[in-house]
Amino acid sequence: MVLALGVIMAPIGTKKNHATVWSKNINRNFLEEELEKFFSVIENKKHLLCFKLQAYLGLRISEAVKVNLNDIDFNRWKIRVYSEKTKQMDFLHLHELAFESVQEWVRSHAEKIKEHNGFLIYSDYKDGHIDSDAMRNFFKMYLKKAGLDDPYVEIFTV
Repeated sequence: MVLALGVIMAPIGTKKNHATVWSKNINRNFLEEELEKFFSVIENKKHLLCFKLQAYLGLRISEAVKVNLNDIDFNRWKIRVYSEKTKQMDFLHLHELAFESVQEWVRSHAEKIKEHNGFLIYSDYKDGHIDSDAMRNFFKMYLKKAGLDDPYVEIFTV
């Protein structure tokens, strides 16, 4: 199973054993075990949700931070996302692990989400969503914390 963050070059369920992660100048491949290790060091539940949305849905950081409660159809397990690549709205199936994470987050943070115009990955410092560059910095920090900040970059081709 392929799980990764950033722009996923291969969707979940492909036969490849890793995927490429892009985040501005970050191009990082994760084996499934590495992704689990990465997730294990993230104590901030909001950051974890953001990175899970990326891993399970193939969203870019800038797309993940903009996920809004109004974009989620909990009955059909669908999410509406504006694709920065195609400049169109996409409707994605919520992977079971993403669905459970989103449900739990919305249940426990409904008031804060509402206060921030429905953004799931809301900012603690301003109205609306957290800044994409801030999440990129957190990504780098968590990579280092997990011991996955190896400068070696392997390019994954599909």
